[in-house]
Amino acid sequence: MIEQALRLATWNIHMGIGRDGVRDLRRTAGVISRMKVDLIGLQEVDNHSHTAGDDLDLLGSLTGFTVIPGPTMLKETGDYGNALLTNLPLLDVRRYDISYRDYEPRGLLLADLDWQGERVRAAVTHLGLRPAERRYQVKKVIGHLSGLETTPLFLMGDFNEWLLWGRPLRWLQRHFGRLRSPATFPARWPLLCLDQILAEPRQRLHSKQVCRDSQAALASDHLPLLACFAHRAKPSGGIAGLRLAKARPRRFLSVKASRVGPFMQGRESPAGCLPAASYFSQRDSQV
Repeated sequence: MIEQALRLATWNIHMGIGRDGVRDLRRTAGVISRMKVDLIGLQEVDNHSHTAGDDLDLLGSLTGFTVIPGPTMLKETGDYGNALLTNLPLLDVRRYDISYRDYEPRGLLLADLDWQGERVRAAVTHLGLRPAERRYQVKKVIGHLSGLETTPLFLMGDFNEWLLWGRPLRWLQRHFGRLRSPATFPARWPLLCLDQILAEPRQRLHSKQVCRDSQAALASDHLPLLACFAHRAKPSGGIAGLRLAKARPRRFLSVKASRVGPFMQGRESPAGCLPAASYFSQRDSQV
């Protein structure tokens, strides 16, 4: 690891269900703790509610991290989607809906953090399974990032894109440079580079590697991806310089985010789930 570097990771935790078929969040938390990262983006967070709290509360308690939820669906047992865990001070949170048609709802979670006096932005997402979904969603992600002020940025998540020559990755490479990430899926015999960590300025991102913790390959069907972000360097032009064809506009709900709130009705979702529209506010003023 680079001296004074920010340590970050992304991991699709597969709802806490390991390759042995056992749902064990304590095992998941143990892997996260042993990574010794400053922040980690999570996907497929199946957040069950309990009388004493919920699963994200448990992960936060076991790891000592602040938990920033980014749910995309409401389920009978709780909610489901993305999350960011960090030990850095939280400055701001934004959540955006990047869902495509009536397929599984998807979201983009943005969090501004204070790292040694430098404002940094972490973006966590999980793209769809179909090529048309990913093309639409990458355009939406770029659109949301383009309108923001220039600040160090990490874009991380499960991109579900195995075609290196596919349009979504080509569009991202125009700004972030060549995507050099090790294979993370399937966990037992990794062949596909589905999980990515990208950064702006790109020159500050170093040391991408797969987590080789003895329990990591058992705890999920994906392996965690780790990286380091070097301490201060001269920033480049920012993602605002990236241009794509305009995506079809989509209306977002400006509702203050809270851990639990009303959900959008009348839209079909898998497994009887509803999109977590109340979380998709332009800015979370409750930080």
